[in-house]
Amino acid sequence: MKKLKKIKDSLISRQLATAKLSYKTVKKFYANRHEESLKDNLSAAFQGNIEDIVEELDLMKGSIMKAGQMLSLFGGSFLPPELTKILKKLENQSSYLEWDEIKKQVPQSWIENLEIDREPLASASLGQVHMVSIDNVDCCMKIQYRGVRKAINNDIRVLKLLLKFFNFIPAEINLKAMFEEIKAMLVLETDYTSEAKNTIEFRRLLEREDSFYVPKVIDNYSNEIILTTEFIKGKSIHDIDELSLSQDQRNHLGREFMRLFLLEIFVFEKVQTDAHFGNYLIITEPELKWGLIDLSLIHISEPTRLGMI
Repeated sequence: MKKLKKIKDSLISRQLATAKLSYKTVKKFYANRHEESLKDNLSAAFQGNIEDIVEELDLMKGSIMKAGQMLSLFGGSFLPPELTKILKKLENQSSYLEWDEIKKQVPQSWIENLEIDREPLASASLGQVHMVSIDNVDCCMKIQYRGVRKAINNDIRVLKLLLKFFNFIPAEINLKAMFEEIKAMLVLETDYTSEAKNTIEFRRLLEREDSFYVPKVIDNYSNEIILTTEFIKGKSIHDIDELSLSQDQRNHLGREFMRLFLLEIFVFEKVQTDAHFGNYLIITEPELKWGLIDLSLIHISEPTRLGMI
């Protein structure tokens, strides 16, 4: 993973960054203005600027990067190939903020009382996860990047303007409704107090189920921007081939995954709305089961955000 000394967390620095990206792209667009068509011109401009765009968005982290990842997940059927390529690259970004900077988000008393690994276990667009030992138990501390929640409105507005300016979204797509749902998801995902409650609730709902495991929340070391839970040792579904599972074991995981979805809808009436595969871990010891992390739940009677499920 690439180490970052600082992310662009102020509104001014983020606006300047997006303005710089727009300028670079428009400059390439103008240089290629003799291409056969406007579409070819625009495609060439973005193809020649993909690495710069991904790197700049990675430095910004936060909601603009997460919103881009959401667009990649939900908008792949109508987005142009050059934009999809950029968004797919964002999904694979794994840079992280160095400890001296991210620790500013952690209460000093926690730092003094706990042994927190300086190198993160994982990093994402909204925060990064560090291993920590609490009472000799391995736990995970998810720390949100500074300024993420405050920047949501501005980031969504900027991304919407960029997509509209470059005519990336077909006219028949309701851009306003789509971004309202993305914004609602971002607000919920940056509320770690709500995520802690969701995790506790889902752990209660699944406590009698043998095929699923939800980690315990460590309340004493959790707040609105930090969520600490026990560590789950498991593999991402993307790495399933490393486990050398039999076809019967794979079938079992598939059936239980579908059963979980049906339980959410018809029994719990609460569904996981951040249901990408990174939030489901395959646990093999002592028995094969699913580990569920990063729980973002909504009651199915609530009308908002259902279009994103």
